[in-house]
Amino acid sequence: MLVMHSGEQDTGELCGELGQETAIEAHLAEHFVHVHMPLCGGARLLCPEGERALNAELAGVISPGSPCRVVWDRDCEQLIVRIAGERLEKVGRGIVGGNYRAPIVFEPEMNLQTPGGRAWRLLVDYARGEDAMRNPTTPSFGHYTLEDLLIAHLLVHQRHNYTDGLLDALPESPSRS
Repeated sequence: MLVMHSGEQDTGELCGELGQETAIEAHLAEHFVHVHMPLCGGARLLCPEGERALNAELAGVISPGSPCRVVWDRDCEQLIVRIAGERLEKVGRGIVGGNYRAPIVFEPEMNLQTPGGRAWRLLVDYARGEDAMRNPTTPSFGHYTLEDLLIAHLLVHQRHNYTDGLLDALPESPSRS
């Protein structure tokens, strides 16, 4: 597996062919959000509510402490975006505001064919390119800004336990005359 994450950064990505039945270690699942994006092949998202097939059009989002897990098929090449739970909560408090009480819990399925899903993929691809060009021992200011942008995008475009409150708080758009 190719690991494209180093140092003490809060967001990183893992990319590689995992094969067979592979899962994220429990201690990492408790402290990170993992967005599982099959690049080719398939995987299965296993949740108490049932099982869903993941592929290049449907990603899995595993929140810290979630009972869901992902099992990759033998032929699956997977991109996994990892976000520290503490960093997610910090950015989340800034977006959610005063209504923030409990940890953010995402719906486990992310449709990558919606405008928000396609934008997520573009942001991840851009972040991967930036990571390839930067010095891994000295994260840049732009790197942290990009991390916050990825987290903010996830919070705005992926349903979670605060989504309805965020949508209710949006001002009405001005009418066009």
